[in-house]
Amino acid sequence: MTQKIHLPGTIDDAHLGPPNPKAPTLEGPWRLSDYAGPACYQRDTENPAAWSGKRVTLFLERCRWETTVWLDDQRIGSQNSLIAPHVHDFGTGLAPGKHRLTICVDNTDKIPLGLFVSALRGGTWGNMNGIIGRIELVATPPVWLDEVQVYPDVEKNSRG
Repeated sequence: MTQKIHLPGTIDDAHLGPPNPKAPTLEGPWRLSDYAGPACYQRDTENPAAWSGKRVTLFLERCRWETTVWLDDQRIGSQNSLIAPHVHDFGTGLAPGKHRLTICVDNTDKIPLGLFVSALRGGTWGNMNGIIGRIELVATPPVWLDEVQVYPDVEKNSRG
């Protein structure tokens, strides 16, 4: 089924998904809909010619739980985190022009964390499905540093 939704946002924000059959309680926010499963979001993007040869990444902030990304029907990869942004790397060979971007967010529980994990419930959005933070395509130079470690005591490989 194809429907329009505004991102950043959630299925609840768009009034999509099945109605929540549970009664509101004082345990945390009550949601209008109670959908758990994959939701795919798709749009066309325009890659400027100035990005030729640059590393292009997709930055997704505040997704619950797993995202999988495709560009022009080619699977780029998956990210799985409740606390860190999901960053998908398109590499340095992205051609200028129009591309179809597909992002699937799956909010089903991936690891049993119990009832009292604040990232899932307890005053947060709960089991929302969507992307509620920044969504950015970023072009950077083709050479970058992923991690830097400094060891003041080289002989002992120690930080201090």
